[in-house]
Amino acid sequence: MTLEPEHGLIEIGRAIEEAIDRPTASQHRLLADLRRQTARLSEHTFQLAVLGQFKRGKSTLLNAFVGYPLLSAGVLPLTAVPTFLAGGSTKQIRLSYLSGAVEQHDVETLATLGLEIAAATTEEQNPHNEKGLLRVDVAIPGNAWLDSITLIDTPGIGSTHTHNTDAAYAVLPECDAALFVCSVDPPITEVEIDYLARICRTVSRVIVVLNKIDLVDDSDRTKAIEFLSSIVADRPEQQIDRRVFAVSARHALTARQAGNITALDASGLLALEEYVRASLVDQKRHFLMVSIANKMSETTAALLADAAMTASALSLPLAELETTVAAFEQAVVDFERQRNVLDDSINGEWRRTVTRLSTLSGAVDKRAQQQLNSVIAGISDFKNPDAARSTVTSAMTAIFDREFGQLATTVETELAAAIAEQQRHYQTLAARVRETAGTLLKVTVPSAAPDDWFQIRREPYWVGERRVESLSSLTIDGLARLLPAAWRRRRQRKRFEEAVANALTRNISDLQWTMRQNIDDSFRRLLSASHDAVETSVAATRELLRMARERRRAEDDSVQRDIERARFVERRLVHLQTILSQEGRLCRQ
Repeated sequence: MTLEPEHGLIEIGRAIEEAIDRPTASQHRLLADLRRQTARLSEHTFQLAVLGQFKRGKSTLLNAFVGYPLLSAGVLPLTAVPTFLAGGSTKQIRLSYLSGAVEQHDVETLATLGLEIAAATTEEQNPHNEKGLLRVDVAIPGNAWLDSITLIDTPGIGSTHTHNTDAAYAVLPECDAALFVCSVDPPITEVEIDYLARICRTVSRVIVVLNKIDLVDDSDRTKAIEFLSSIVADRPEQQIDRRVFAVSARHALTARQAGNITALDASGLLALEEYVRASLVDQKRHFLMVSIANKMSETTAALLADAAMTASALSLPLAELETTVAAFEQAVVDFERQRNVLDDSINGEWRRTVTRLSTLSGAVDKRAQQQLNSVIAGISDFKNPDAARSTVTSAMTAIFDREFGQLATTVETELAAAIAEQQRHYQTLAARVRETAGTLLKVTVPSAAPDDWFQIRREPYWVGERRVESLSSLTIDGLARLLPAAWRRRRQRKRFEEAVANALTRNISDLQWTMRQNIDDSFRRLLSASHDAVETSVAATRELLRMARERRRAEDDSVQRDIERARFVERRLVHLQTILSQEGRLCRQ
């Protein structure tokens, strides 16, 4: 029987583990890496978020995917808690709290499960997330759609609860792709266009869905689709899929519950599901298998080189082996000197990055202040403080979002480039350690591809709507009412300018502090990971040479058996590497 490529890779991984019957510490690390790679094949699910403005029918669309009205879809918005829907062996709900606590239990029916989800995620039963929930995970057995896809329900933007918008943005880094849900009433707004652009900063693939097509006649439906398609076609973001899917989530849910395939197809949901699976899920599975096949090949090559060096070291006469050990230790002295030079380089780059953040933050502060003062200067009448405050608040949201978003993107891009450059230097040094060992033992050591042992943690630095509430206390004070109109306007304008300056200072300080923390954390972890990579290479070679020297000093018949065992492992790994290469070609087809 021919195995699916992913199953073939898993079986090869097991065979490689069985071939290394007495692994060294170095081989233990390589085999652990091999197990992590194969585990990704069996454990990975595709994470698909459903995003959009409040009351666009996101929850109804998710219910249609599931085939049951599980999620609340009433007139009240959800609270700031994302819900993750996945497959499972039992109906289960897990509540994860901001404190780190977790509650998990099975439920008997989908109806009960829906009630428990509502108790955790609706603004009515958990106002402003007073229960302190981080996320809700729901397991639903027997659903083919959820076997390979985890659906993420997010609070909608545009409700009166700005913390919902924050939660919607915060979940984006966990998504493999997103469905951006609009509806025919109206097809898309300026707020949604801005939201769509912000989504594309984090999510690599976005599919636009036009929901509620059952609410209009055929003529208006066609106009809505054409209008939304034109907007999508004109967007500069490459992450947005140019095809718009028109669906009626309400009709789809009814059809799926009734088992009416014809009606389900007419609702537009089947076309969307097939497209998501073909163009996103299966494609990602393909790239994942290719990536893992390549990584497994690199790990097998490293194990093969290790077996060859073991056999070579055991075969050397004791005197020659002692000379080899001394030569390697002398090389280690030079490696440590080079590492110290690289440490100095990292610390210098660290200081430069922090200085750069301060410079960019100062420029943003100045630009934003000038833009906001211009907005305030354009307000001719402060008699209605609510209207004036609304004008300034709206401007602050747009300016802060644009300026702070650009700042975060610039700093993160420059940080990533600096980290990558420093990481390459350490990778080169770690590889040089193994190459030196291979040269001394007359074994060809493979050139490892750049490893993924370090990644920058990306933070959602800035959420505009949450940060503009500091003007709410601005009103026309009693003294101002007694002043002449011109003086009153100047006084009120000055108060607005002071409030804006204070809000800007607080936001800049908060943003700069958060980004500084990420910069410091990134460089600290880089230093730690870099030291580990070099020290691991040195320790692996030392262990191999120490073991060989001890066995050679024993001078008994068991040495020859150890040599034969190492040669056998070498031959077995060559055979498995050939099979792995064939499987890799199948994955790439």
